[in-house]
Amino acid sequence: MMSARKTVFNFLHSVQRGGIESMFVAYSKLFSELGYQVVCIIPKNFCDKEQLDNINCHIEFIDIKNYFDVFSALYLRQLIERYQPVYLLSHNGRSHSLINLWRRFFSFNQKNKVRTIGICHGCTKRMHSFEQIICVNQRLVDRFRQSGYQGKLSNIPCFLPDGINSLAVRATVKESRAPEFVFGILSRLSEEKNIALAIDALAEISARHQSVRFRLLIAGDGACKKALALAVKTKNLQDKVTFCGWIADVKAFFNDIDVLLLPSTRESFGRVILEAFQYATPVIASDTDGPSQIIRHGKNGLLFGSGNLCELTENMLDLWSFPELSKRLIACGQKDLVTFYTETAVKKKLQDILR
Repeated sequence: MMSARKTVFNFLHSVQRGGIESMFVAYSKLFSELGYQVVCIIPKNFCDKEQLDNINCHIEFIDIKNYFDVFSALYLRQLIERYQPVYLLSHNGRSHSLINLWRRFFSFNQKNKVRTIGICHGCTKRMHSFEQIICVNQRLVDRFRQSGYQGKLSNIPCFLPDGINSLAVRATVKESRAPEFVFGILSRLSEEKNIALAIDALAEISARHQSVRFRLLIAGDGACKKALALAVKTKNLQDKVTFCGWIADVKAFFNDIDVLLLPSTRESFGRVILEAFQYATPVIASDTDGPSQIIRHGKNGLLFGSGNLCELTENMLDLWSFPELSKRLIACGQKDLVTFYTETAVKKKLQDILR
């Protein structure tokens, strides 16, 4: 049996790829480096399992059938009795709900005290019973306070495990008003990512500057792919938009684009912005919760009003027209990455709130 003083459960029920899944892996690595024995609880078809294989952690499988899966809650109790963790981290709705089910019906006569900690990417009542919540942006902290949450609240942003050691240097920034210019999107193809707005913006700038080959690379997959492909066909942009699917080589993707776009209508953080900083790529993002915390408009990136096609279009043309602006944004973004968004920066914050 492992020492209760040193064991952490890290729990996520997801079969998708995205920022939450990346942060689950990053927290597993971070707690391991802090000296804890980490037990990762995941479904059997978790997409990033190969990344966990490179971390010193145990893996347990729970496949939650629904939000009232009492058998999974009972199995969680058995795991807690076996490993005796001191912290139970939860990263999304299904895992939050199962922990609440365990606490309500199966935590009686539990030998050890377990502190439940929710890693919050969106304000939800499912976490109101948790002793502690770590929010990825300050606006979420404020919303929990306004909702009457009585537990301990902290703001710890998403981070890159190796960002401080692998900052890229962009070989060239294209000359002003270059004849070919490539925008990129790296995300799930879901409704809240609002990728259709980027397609509309590409159509707009291509119509204004017909002699220029503007292109858009869309890396990712999801429920909206067919609708987005239809929008591309309707606007006759088949030669300008490429759907890349999920990509293994993120660095190569950023080398292929000149600007990253993040046009989401809802974005709790936007970890892909940090990856753009890491790989020396300027960013244009909507002014939603997460990007607004990371980006200082005109300093380390450009912001536009969520859903505002005109503002997005003008920002895209600005980075095409003014390469010196891109260089300044890249330099400031990489400085911010090293200062605020690396494992080293976050590790001290996490140690402080666990005391």
